[in-house]
Amino acid sequence: MQSSLNNYPFKTVRETEKGEVFLMDKSTYDYKKIM
Repeated sequence: MQSSLNNYPFKTVRETEKGEVFLMDKSTYDYKKIM
């Protein structure tokens, strides 16, 4: 999964305790649920 994250140099991936994965755009600090 780390290799695919390299496609988002300005984004931060955050995983919750439920196993949900959110993608955060650092420029807007907007979280988007991707999984």
